[in-house]
Amino acid sequence: MVESYMVYIVMGVSGSGKSTFGKLLAKQKGIPFIDADDVHPPENIRKMGEGIPLDDRDRQPWLERLAEILEEHEHDGVVLACSALKASYRTILIAKLSGTCLLVYLRGTYDTIHRMISQRSGHFFSPDMPQKPVCRPGGAGGCLHRRTGRCPSILGDRESCPLTLT
Repeated sequence: MVESYMVYIVMGVSGSGKSTFGKLLAKQKGIPFIDADDVHPPENIRKMGEGIPLDDRDRQPWLERLAEILEEHEHDGVVLACSALKASYRTILIAKLSGTCLLVYLRGTYDTIHRMISQRSGHFFSPDMPQKPVCRPGGAGGCLHRRTGRCPSILGDRESCPLTLT
């Protein structure tokens, strides 16, 4: 039996290709795409643009708003591109969901990520921002892993790896 997901969270460090992959996935599934960067409050954007890492206090209201958005779209479907690098962040994101979601982790080497960030334009994230968790975010078990820096491939249902939320 094939699991049908309505909520997809595409996660990884800045520059890993979350938006590119997420938009393609949303188009394939016929559901909306939301980039978590578009939901950041202005103060967070200012800090990141200046190369200042956000702390958990900066992220808390942003994550809570994203959780509300996921809840609003749970039954219609949505793809969210969000760093979600800590297990505690993912817990906040999925806390309001009553069903199943799929987490897709895009990973890459420091050099690949830095190259991808340096090549994009019009983004507030500084290429000089530290990228500590490049290889593996905290508690990333139960995620579908994809290597970044290649032509994005779209998920096939047979490849799904669910997290059932109870």
